[in-house]
Amino acid sequence: MLRQPKTFRLKSVGTVLTILSAFGLAYSLKPLPSETVKAAANSHDPNLQLSSFHASEEGDYSKGDLALFAFKLHPVDNAKPGSYEEMSRVLSKAEWALLPAADRRVARQMLLDARKGHTVIEPCFAPGTKPAVISAFSKIGKSLSLASRSLRAGNNELRTDGGARWTQTASNPSIAAGAPFTLTWNLAKDGARENDANGAVSNIRAWAATTYGSEESFRQVIRDMFARYEKLTGIHYVEVNYDDGAPIFSSPGALDVRADIRIGGKRIDGDYGVLGYNAFPNSGDMMLDTEDSFFRDAGTGVGLFNTLAHEHGHGLGLGHTCPGNGTKLMEPALNSGFKGPQLDDIQAVQYNYGDGFEQTPRNNALENAVDLGSLNLNGEKAVDEQSINATSTDVDYFKFMPDALNRTITVQVVPRGQVYLEGPQNDDGSCSAGSDFDPRNKRNLSVSILSNTGAVIATSADTGIGTTKIIENVKVTTLVTPLVVRVVALDTTTAVQGYVLRIKENLYIDPTPTPTTTPAGTPTPAPTVTPVPTATPVPLPIGSIAFTEPTYSVNENGRQATISVQRVVRNNQGRTGAVSVKYQTTTTGTATAGADYTAVTGTLSWANGDSTVKTFTVPILDDTIRENNETVGLRLYDLVGTGTIAPTRQTAVLTIVDNETGALDKTAPRVAITKPSFSALNVDLIQGTATDTGGTGVASVVLYIQRPFDNQYWSGTAWTRTKTALTTQLSGSTWTRSSGNPPKTSIAGNILIITANATDRAGNVGAATLRTIVDSTAPAVYIQVPFSGARLKTLGRVSGTVSDAEGDSTLVISLRRSSDRKFWTGVGNNWATNATPLPVNLMISGEWNRSIWPTLTAGNYTLIATGTDEVGNSTSATTEFSIVSTNPSVAGS
Repeated sequence: MLRQPKTFRLKSVGTVLTILSAFGLAYSLKPLPSETVKAAANSHDPNLQLSSFHASEEGDYSKGDLALFAFKLHPVDNAKPGSYEEMSRVLSKAEWALLPAADRRVARQMLLDARKGHTVIEPCFAPGTKPAVISAFSKIGKSLSLASRSLRAGNNELRTDGGARWTQTASNPSIAAGAPFTLTWNLAKDGARENDANGAVSNIRAWAATTYGSEESFRQVIRDMFARYEKLTGIHYVEVNYDDGAPIFSSPGALDVRADIRIGGKRIDGDYGVLGYNAFPNSGDMMLDTEDSFFRDAGTGVGLFNTLAHEHGHGLGLGHTCPGNGTKLMEPALNSGFKGPQLDDIQAVQYNYGDGFEQTPRNNALENAVDLGSLNLNGEKAVDEQSINATSTDVDYFKFMPDALNRTITVQVVPRGQVYLEGPQNDDGSCSAGSDFDPRNKRNLSVSILSNTGAVIATSADTGIGTTKIIENVKVTTLVTPLVVRVVALDTTTAVQGYVLRIKENLYIDPTPTPTTTPAGTPTPAPTVTPVPTATPVPLPIGSIAFTEPTYSVNENGRQATISVQRVVRNNQGRTGAVSVKYQTTTTGTATAGADYTAVTGTLSWANGDSTVKTFTVPILDDTIRENNETVGLRLYDLVGTGTIAPTRQTAVLTIVDNETGALDKTAPRVAITKPSFSALNVDLIQGTATDTGGTGVASVVLYIQRPFDNQYWSGTAWTRTKTALTTQLSGSTWTRSSGNPPKTSIAGNILIITANATDRAGNVGAATLRTIVDSTAPAVYIQVPFSGARLKTLGRVSGTVSDAEGDSTLVISLRRSSDRKFWTGVGNNWATNATPLPVNLMISGEWNRSIWPTLTAGNYTLIATGTDEVGNSTSATTEFSIVSTNPSVAGS
């Protein structure tokens, strides 16, 4: 259902307190107040949903809603900064454990910002980001944004993710739904802080100049991105040259002071994780990770463009949409297989902001009709990416001028798009599988041709929702003023309907006139009908070898197709000499060899004087799968003897006509990459699963392996600029590639992006992407206390650091006695020959410590700290110290 946003938003914790007070709930940050909040606190369940506390009708903010929101924000008593306990009301312990250290810091900052009343942000993730990271951030955002809403792309459902649309800007104090308005933008001044005086400092301008050669190169990509949205919507974007350095995200736009949209940059979590994040309306500020090598690897190409476009999608009120199958800009993880907003994204953004002709002056009035210019005989004007938006008053006008009176006009309004999978991001942050969404049946459109004064000349028949509306062969009667086309919706549904407008001009042919009565004796001659000349086909060269037809057809249950090949003879010429030619089926069609047909190759021969038609057969494999008709490529090559192969008949197409009935399979296979993991020692084995439950079955899985360091692809033997599909072996639901993979030594930058595309028998393609770090570097381990050579009276608190450039590490420590080289077991005063790994207190910063030790006698000892990263690389640090029975010369405990 469509859930409208509330008229108020919770701008700050102060607002929360005011509203809670209005509901009769006493509240302060310490201690926990109302019984409702205490009940929530007692559950200590970070997965607690708002529905558990609803006490009013759907869509309202109940006391329980607000109490739970307050509970999520409330500090946990005695929680150490950066600890799980501090985040325990928004994430489970398992979810926290899966977050890398850098992302834990980002998550904590989101919580702290929410407590201060700052706007909730929505991140964009690099290709291959761990699903656990995406899920955790999405869950945090949902937990901290009770009172804000966003529009999810596709089915126009308003979800609790952020503001639905812009309602005011620096240039427009009040904006009605669907009305045109202006958004100003600029890069934030370097040194501007995020949210408040204690926030991180932006370095976007210096970073842009260093990364892209100049700030101007970076700005141009931003201009191009905003230009695309301007073409799609009623929003006018203006680049301004002023910025006062005020805090980003918490400072609204003001003319001649700062832009509505300010783009900043800082370190977020480093390489290939969170690429950036954006606020929802009425803030549209953006923050990019200026220490993420993704931007260096992507250059000023599609990767950067789509990151900016994705983030600005949030800035327009769009939430994430699923499934993550590489077809939508607003999927949680970034896609680079296309550029800019796709069908689903366009559908969503035009819901609130209309199409590109809604900008001032809007084409919703006759006098503001969009001028399409003049038509030409047999010419067509096509206008795409148009829509009737979600307001009940939207109407579109276009005008054009025919080029002569003896013309007819045909107009079509075609609903835009096709069925695709679309669904929400789940409350736990995972992506839903989605369901079929048909963007063509949202509104019942109608089209009319009008005179320049608005008089209706013709209107399309009402053939129902989702159908093409047509007006055919309307005769042109004047060239003094233009004709006008009007597109409206016949219903008042709150939905957006995209369409393509087509206007075609044809020659007007008078019907045969009725003969007039002629005086007797004067016969009326029959009118002479002049035939319209038909195009003369270009004859095939004499003596050439050619397919007899450009296309052939066979029913799927026909068992085989017979293909005929001729030796072209005319006027008894062209049969001299012997000739032979090879034939083969090719993979240029949509059918799959071995599944739909059997590939063939062979030779056809003609003796001297022979001109008979030769044939070969293609075996057809019948199945029980309902699928589209499929094609097989046919080719003639390697002629030997007299003659040539006819250039226009060297290839042909065989169509296999499906013989099953029922619904077509429109669901893409599900594909996953299970090996390697997100961090790996090598990629000698790449493996995964592909299933097509209830569908036509998986036909093939191919891989693309990209090295983002220089944007090259693995060909199977070398790195090249060509994107090469690598085959896999498919056995049941498991696919494998175990040879021909890139060796570790060739992986510059240590990062690979692996994409697996699974294609089913109906041609649907499912995709999965994995970013893996091929890690051969052990973590860095240091023992800071005690330092080597320390003379101690007792062994107290031992501390140090462990860090790994590619992820998290674990650390254990052992204590060895020099006198007999035995190790402390961790129990009592027991010592053993083999080392016992002793746990330490390890913080997300990488700092570690341990304070529990036995009572040591005088002598020499060695501490051995061993750090191990996620893929098994490990290293150790040691320090030697002495226990003395008298006062030590250096205190180390």
